[in-house]
Amino acid sequence: MKNVVQQEQEINSFSVNLSNFPSAWETYYNRESIYLVDPVVRIIQENIEHKNLIYGTWSDAYIWAMQNPLGVNAEEKQKYVTGVTQLITSSRQHHLNSGYYYSWGDNTLQIVMSLASSRNSVEQNEVSVGDFIKIIHSMVVLINQSIAVTQGCNQCQQILAH
Repeated sequence: MKNVVQQEQEINSFSVNLSNFPSAWETYYNRESIYLVDPVVRIIQENIEHKNLIYGTWSDAYIWAMQNPLGVNAEEKQKYVTGVTQLITSSRQHHLNSGYYYSWGDNTLQIVMSLASSRNSVEQNEVSVGDFIKIIHSMVVLINQSIAVTQGCNQCQQILAH
């Protein structure tokens, strides 16, 4: 949690990140700075100011990244494509073969979920992508309300202390 001053009024800002990744993958991911080429991170970061709801499958994110590589010249773009290819290979070695990503937020709360599956395709699941996103969105609304209630209690305690 961090405090943000907005127009002379202090507000609390929260970022909640949820995943079901194995700890070995998280350690490797952070040690190797894979987030620098991760298409899911890129999509969320590039759209965070423009949309409140961002979601999709890892497969769609990888395809988009390969079609829209980062870089100002051919060499940089090829380096990015190589990094994404290595990300895919490494994630599969950690039994993360497919997944969904989801990001929702406003000016004070950002919730990011990235959920992995050992299956080769999340489309094999019985729940459609649209239905799954509705389930995740419901969870996020509950998380948001829980945080809002907690923040309200903190403000009540401050008022009672004066």
